[in-house]
Amino acid sequence: MSSEPKKVGRRTFLNYAIAVVATGVIVGAATYFAVPKEVTTVTAPGTTVTKTVTTTVTGTPTTTPPTTTTSPTTTVTTTPYEHTVIEYWSNIEDDVYRKETNPKIIEAVMQENKWIEITYVEKPYGEIRDRLLTACIARNPPHVAVIPIANSPEFVRYAIEITDSIMGKIGVSKDDFWPAALASNMYAGKLYGLPVQNESMAFLWHKELCSKAGIDRPPETWDELADFAKQITDYYHSKGETDVYGYNLVMKYNHGNTMFRFMPVVWAYGGNIVEVTQTGEVKVTVNSQEVIDAVKLYVRMYAKDKSVPPTAFTDTATEGIEYFLRNKIAYVIAHPSNIKYLLNNNFPVEKIGYDLYPKGPVRRASVLGGWNLHIFKDAIKKENQLEAALIFAKYFLNPEWNALWTRGSNPGNRKSFETTTWKELYNKEWWRKAPTSMLQYAIAFPPIPQWSEIGLTVLPQMLQYACSQEKTPEEAVKWAEDKIKEILSR
Repeated sequence: MSSEPKKVGRRTFLNYAIAVVATGVIVGAATYFAVPKEVTTVTAPGTTVTKTVTTTVTGTPTTTPPTTTTSPTTTVTTTPYEHTVIEYWSNIEDDVYRKETNPKIIEAVMQENKWIEITYVEKPYGEIRDRLLTACIARNPPHVAVIPIANSPEFVRYAIEITDSIMGKIGVSKDDFWPAALASNMYAGKLYGLPVQNESMAFLWHKELCSKAGIDRPPETWDELADFAKQITDYYHSKGETDVYGYNLVMKYNHGNTMFRFMPVVWAYGGNIVEVTQTGEVKVTVNSQEVIDAVKLYVRMYAKDKSVPPTAFTDTATEGIEYFLRNKIAYVIAHPSNIKYLLNNNFPVEKIGYDLYPKGPVRRASVLGGWNLHIFKDAIKKENQLEAALIFAKYFLNPEWNALWTRGSNPGNRKSFETTTWKELYNKEWWRKAPTSMLQYAIAFPPIPQWSEIGLTVLPQMLQYACSQEKTPEEAVKWAEDKIKEILSR
């Protein structure tokens, strides 16, 4: 039996208006990669591990990443501002491309703008929302954070407004981004962040496990997925392989994987959790037959068919990929970087199927995921801090740099698709086609500040209530309706 966990404390909604005055010029020239020196400080167990890049090197200014390793011609540039330190938070450890490119972007910024020093702080994916929220409530946020798109609606209240003037300084325009990706950074018609990476996941299936169970294709619909998952589980359990299951069902509390895997089912069945009108009114729509049917699909697989691991309340996609790697699960909703992980671990490519999501009665749908960049107003005390943050953002969203940082999925800046980096990757790596094709079906989470709390706490609790049979699907959905209304009323 599940019990309702304690909710994360929240503060009263802050005013959104902010006036930002900034000047300065960002100069670009030759291309160069610099390898940073990292000073790693490991604190006591249970505390944050901070990686701080502090190296100062020389070189000519540029916002374009390298195509060669040839050293640039050293020039002397005038420092327009006093020495300025900005703090930047993100999560790179879970993605090999981000891990490789992140320090190079930081180094390039500091090399070409010698008055800037960047302190990078790594935050675990499952904790970055809570830690950043705590910092923002304490009015001590980092200057810049690149965070999961699912968390962005909650942080627009703390971020500076991205006006047309600000976009001009960063070197981008609204036309450079997918409209749905921009929408994830908007509130009341104003923009408070920019998309760095866009992604849709795709449907990973284990060809060998499926074939032995008599299945030679991915499921066409979500209902067929449930049928196939049961067939696979029953087959292997009848052979005594009771640790093999059909589907990686994810219902973990306070983890983004849950909403990223449940919402496509809700949308595919024609439902939604909340809807935002053009006037900004938020309507709670969770208590509908469409959402109930989506919950019933989960209940069927977990409680009735038992075609998913019994650890589904605590599993994430990470566990799902590990099960897949060990030939213990047939179906996983997988990020493109997961395919790279499997291949890097010598998983046979002939066993991998990577296709579009199943369809529902109404549509095929996925979540528009990715990462957004925000600059936090409580950290910006002086003009030079804002200018340094904008310069950093300009590097991040430069088409070439953006293509390199986002090689694990898709760039935020659509101009990056035209770079040689991206074209070569897309043509070389077969597994990119399915998630890129899924972008046309991708839907952004509702652009309300309360969405993180709803998605991270209410949805998993609703699913756990129903799947544990502590509540019926109808009762669980009604509980969610009341809980969401209470959250929105604060």
